[in-house]
Amino acid sequence: MNDARHAIDELQGLERGSLRIGASTTPGMYLVPKTIAQFKQRYPKIEMHLTVKDTRQLPSPSDSCPLY
Repeated sequence: MNDARHAIDELQGLERGSLRIGASTTPGMYLVPKTIAQFKQRYPKIEMHLTVKDTRQLPSPSDSCPLY
């Protein structure tokens, strides 16, 4: 969640853009959607893309591959 907060902090002042988030199954199903809903209320013009996969299938933070 600290990485998500950091990403949100970096978006301060932005009115448009796109944010891709990858989460493992449990957080992706129960925690992240609530956070995305709060984010969308605050930043309605920023597109959000959530990818929920098994942890082993998600790229590590150091990977430069996009989430699909």
